[in-house]
Amino acid sequence: MTGHDLLALPVLMLVLGLGAYGGWLLLVRADGRTLFARRPSAGGTAETAETDGANGSAGPVATAAWRGRERLRGSAVGRRARRRIDEAGVQYSVEAVVGASAGAAVSAALVLSRAGAVPALLGAAAASWMPFNLLRWRAKKRRETLVSQLPELARALANGAAAGLALPSAITRAAEEVAEPIRAEIRQTADDFAFGRSLKSCLLALEQRLPSAEASVMIRAVIISAESGGSTVTALRDIAVVMEERQELRREVRTTLSGVKATGNAVAFIGAALIAVLAIGKPALLARMLGSGPGLVATTVSVGLFLAGIALIRKMTRIPV
Repeated sequence: MTGHDLLALPVLMLVLGLGAYGGWLLLVRADGRTLFARRPSAGGTAETAETDGANGSAGPVATAAWRGRERLRGSAVGRRARRRIDEAGVQYSVEAVVGASAGAAVSAALVLSRAGAVPALLGAAAASWMPFNLLRWRAKKRRETLVSQLPELARALANGAAAGLALPSAITRAAEEVAEPIRAEIRQTADDFAFGRSLKSCLLALEQRLPSAEASVMIRAVIISAESGGSTVTALRDIAVVMEERQELRREVRTTLSGVKATGNAVAFIGAALIAVLAIGKPALLARMLGSGPGLVATTVSVGLFLAGIALIRKMTRIPV
């Protein structure tokens, strides 16, 4: 082992440790606390600490940290991370997501640097996308959970209306009967109405927070029934039955296509694993292959075919139900 390797080893371990810590923050801890979290000073509150950081009275280090945090949150990357966090319905902070992305990118670049500049750049780009991809996956799971709870919500609203409650009171009662995560959305709708917003605007805001065709149909039916004086109870119960039938059909389709998706993911994983093993075990060979024109063209074409195959499999197995 050369002196260069001895010097790079502790740096690599440090970066990998920071990347692992960022991943742990992203996957396990959901309390949103970060290194730059607002802390009240002695005798003050969190709002006071925020003001102190803004006007510079909290000290140079705290002021610099506050300004860096605000610039990060106002940047395009920060806004994108905030949007992903809100869609996932988690309590992560923007700093944790961006820090995990940067740590993963640097770690991948250091690990693949021995194979050449091109694998290091490609690995860093792929690793930096992983935290955002995890948030997108969690957002997808949250949407699926919300859609699965819509029949329960429709029945709770129908039962409240059948009991003689007004629609706002039925919404408040339904917020106590349904489970999370849809409970938080219904509570927000009830709070919006309590603060003076019209019922229609509250329901339309709920429709924007529940991006699904089922939720849109249910909310529109409630609005039309409330404005025209139709039978809200019958409409909601019929919608609940239809949504349950659609969910059952969706489960059957997902079960039928699960084997095809698993095969496509396995093929993609095997190809990426082979490249990673080659980069770690024979870095000189990979560097030589990517350093020549024909090798670079063949690698580019192979990666493009892999990506095209994955995209084609996903398109073929995406059946809207």
